[in-house]
Amino acid sequence: MNPDPYALPETPKVEVKATSLEFLQAVYRNASLALPVRMRAAMAALPFEAPKLSVIAQVNDADFAAILDRRIQNMERINNGNGPASKFLGECKGTH
Repeated sequence: MNPDPYALPETPKVEVKATSLEFLQAVYRNASLALPVRMRAAMAALPFEAPKLSVIAQVNDADFAAILDRRIQNMERINNGNGPASKFLGECKGTH
Protein backbone atom coordinates (compact mmCIF):
# COMPACT_ATOMS: atom_id res chain seq x y z
CA MET A 1 0.00 0.00 0.00
CA ASN A 2 1.33 3.46 -0.94
CA PRO A 3 1.92 5.93 1.88
CA ASP A 4 -0.27 9.03 1.95
CA PRO A 5 1.56 11.71 -0.11
CA TYR A 6 -0.04 14.46 2.00
CA ALA A 7 1.11 13.06 5.35
CA LEU A 8 4.02 14.90 6.93
CA PRO A 9 6.78 12.38 7.67
CA GLU A 10 8.52 14.84 9.94
CA THR A 11 7.71 18.25 11.29
CA PRO A 12 9.52 21.08 9.50
CA LYS A 13 11.92 22.96 11.73
CA VAL A 14 10.37 26.37 12.25
CA GLU A 15 10.76 28.95 14.98
CA VAL A 16 8.08 28.85 17.64
CA LYS A 17 7.03 32.43 16.87
CA ALA A 18 6.92 31.88 13.10
CA THR A 19 4.04 33.28 11.10
CA SER A 20 1.86 31.05 8.96
CA LEU A 21 3.70 32.30 5.86
CA GLU A 22 7.06 31.38 7.38
CA PHE A 23 5.69 27.93 8.20
CA LEU A 24 4.49 27.42 4.62
CA GLN A 25 7.86 28.57 3.31
CA ALA A 26 9.63 26.10 5.59
CA VAL A 27 7.37 23.32 4.28
CA TYR A 28 7.91 24.02 0.58
CA ARG A 29 11.65 24.48 1.07
CA ASN A 30 12.00 21.16 2.91
CA ALA A 31 13.34 18.72 0.28
CA SER A 32 12.67 15.71 2.52
CA LEU A 33 8.90 16.21 2.25
CA ALA A 34 6.82 14.72 -0.55
CA LEU A 35 6.49 16.92 -3.63
CA PRO A 36 2.67 17.19 -3.44
CA VAL A 37 2.95 18.50 0.13
CA ARG A 38 5.55 21.05 -0.90
CA MET A 39 3.49 22.13 -3.92
CA ARG A 40 0.38 22.70 -1.81
CA ALA A 41 2.39 24.79 0.65
CA ALA A 42 3.88 26.80 -2.22
CA MET A 43 0.44 27.41 -3.74
CA ALA A 44 -0.92 28.53 -0.36
CA ALA A 45 2.01 30.92 0.17
CA LEU A 46 2.04 32.35 -3.35
CA PRO A 47 -0.61 35.09 -2.94
CA PHE A 48 1.32 36.47 0.04
CA GLU A 49 4.74 36.43 -1.65
CA ALA A 50 3.94 37.92 -5.06
CA PRO A 51 1.33 40.67 -5.44
CA LYS A 52 -1.41 40.32 -8.02
CA LEU A 53 -1.46 42.92 -10.76
CA SER A 54 -4.74 44.78 -11.00
CA VAL A 55 -6.18 48.03 -12.25
CA ILE A 56 -7.11 50.55 -9.60
CA ALA A 57 -9.06 53.73 -10.25
CA GLN A 58 -9.23 56.35 -7.55
CA VAL A 59 -12.38 58.40 -7.90
CA ASN A 60 -13.95 60.11 -4.96
CA ASP A 61 -17.65 60.95 -4.97
CA ALA A 62 -17.20 64.72 -5.17
CA ASP A 63 -15.01 64.52 -8.26
CA PHE A 64 -17.31 62.07 -10.04
CA ALA A 65 -20.37 64.17 -9.26
CA ALA A 66 -18.68 67.37 -10.47
CA ILE A 67 -17.60 65.72 -13.73
CA LEU A 68 -21.08 64.31 -14.27
CA ASP A 69 -22.67 67.73 -13.64
CA ARG A 70 -20.32 69.40 -16.14
CA ARG A 71 -21.09 66.75 -18.76
CA ILE A 72 -24.84 67.15 -18.25
CA GLN A 73 -24.56 70.95 -18.55
CA ASN A 74 -22.48 70.58 -21.70
CA MET A 75 -25.03 68.20 -23.26
CA GLU A 76 -27.87 70.64 -22.39
CA ARG A 77 -25.88 73.50 -23.95
CA ILE A 78 -25.30 71.47 -27.11
CA ASN A 79 -28.96 70.40 -27.30
CA ASN A 80 -30.10 74.05 -26.90
CA GLY A 81 -28.04 75.12 -29.90
CA ASN A 82 -25.37 76.94 -27.91
CA GLY A 83 -22.53 74.50 -28.32
CA PRO A 84 -19.89 73.95 -31.00
CA ALA A 85 -21.47 70.66 -32.05
CA SER A 86 -24.73 72.36 -33.03
CA LYS A 87 -22.83 75.03 -35.03
CA PHE A 88 -20.99 72.28 -36.86
CA LEU A 89 -24.25 70.51 -37.62
CA GLY A 90 -25.74 73.75 -38.91
CA GLU A 91 -22.81 74.23 -41.29
CA CYS A 92 -23.24 70.69 -42.58
CA LYS A 93 -26.98 71.18 -43.16
CA GLY A 94 -26.34 74.28 -45.22
CA THR A 95 -23.99 72.48 -47.63
CA HIS A 96 -26.50 69.79 -48.68
